[in-house]
Amino acid sequence: MGNMTGFPALKDKIDSTKWMDQRVVYDRRVNLVTSQGPGTSIDFALKIVFLLLGREKAEEIAWQLVLPPGIYNYRE
Repeated sequence: MGNMTGFPALKDKIDSTKWMDQRVVYDRRVNLVTSQGPGTSIDFALKIVFLLLGREKAEEIAWQLVLPPGIYNYRE
């Protein structure tokens, strides 16, 4: 099992050596993307776009969504 995040109230249900207190976590070793919940869904989606289509496409989409610089700074 890879590093992950999840809904903060469930933190005690996840192995503390695997838990990461971040909005979105990608563990390339096991190809796992996790997020903390509905409030992080855009960051989660942009991370998937980044992984599948690259940073340039993630930046383009973030710009069109009028997002401020965020977790992965797609609008630098």
